[in-house]
Amino acid sequence: MGQGPLIEKAPVPVGLFVLILLTAVAFWPGLSAGFLYDDLRDVVENPAAQAETFAERLPQTVRPLLKASYALQDAMTGPSPFAFHAVNLGLHLATTLMVLALLRRAAGLAGHAADVAARIGWMAALVWIGLSLWPSLWCIRRWPTR
Repeated sequence: MGQGPLIEKAPVPVGLFVLILLTAVAFWPGLSAGFLYDDLRDVVENPAAQAETFAERLPQTVRPLLKASYALQDAMTGPSPFAFHAVNLGLHLATTLMVLALLRRAAGLAGHAADVAARIGWMAALVWIGLSLWPSLWCIRRWPTR
């Protein structure tokens, strides 16, 4: 068996730390950005996304689970762009770890050896980081600073 990338040979906690670190580093510039594009309309100014008016707007709300998460965050942090982006970072981290676990498990169930299944999971998670964060980073870089 040949030499593979370092992340494949690292103990799982080290590999997870590296994966989380890569995700955090990639999204870190976005934490200081303000609300972008439709964020003001969809998050800050939308009564269905505000804690005090969420319940009365629920029957007319499209995507109620999303609006409930916005309302919960509004109740906890108010309309804070930093908190909004930090929660998004946390969601990206969580989904990256889920992609890793899901693809690793699926590859194992498909009959791949454990080391191959692990490589598939790690590669899928790394691709997911790039595909899920690239649009966010593009928006942040394109937004004019004031």
